[in-house]
Amino acid sequence: MTMSVRLDRKTQIVLDRLSREGGRSKSAVIRQAIHDMTRGEDKDRKRTESSLYDRMLPFIGRIRSNGTLLSGDWRSRWKKRIRERNFT
Repeated sequence: MTMSVRLDRKTQIVLDRLSREGGRSKSAVIRQAIHDMTRGEDKDRKRTESSLYDRMLPFIGRIRSNGTLLSGDWRSRWKKRIRERNFT
């Protein structure tokens, strides 16, 4: 696809220098610059589209329970609570 872009003098000088020093066409320099810019966006997008587990990972195992064993026999504790609630 052919495009026409207006550049200010300073940008044109930088583009000419990058093209000359890299031995590439101006189009190749511009394509590479766009590619480099969008690669950063992909990383940001992936970071915001992470799973719930990935977002919660910094907090997993970090909550203090003041000595209470929260990961123990939770099933029997919940059954006991439900029975107490239903029968009182």
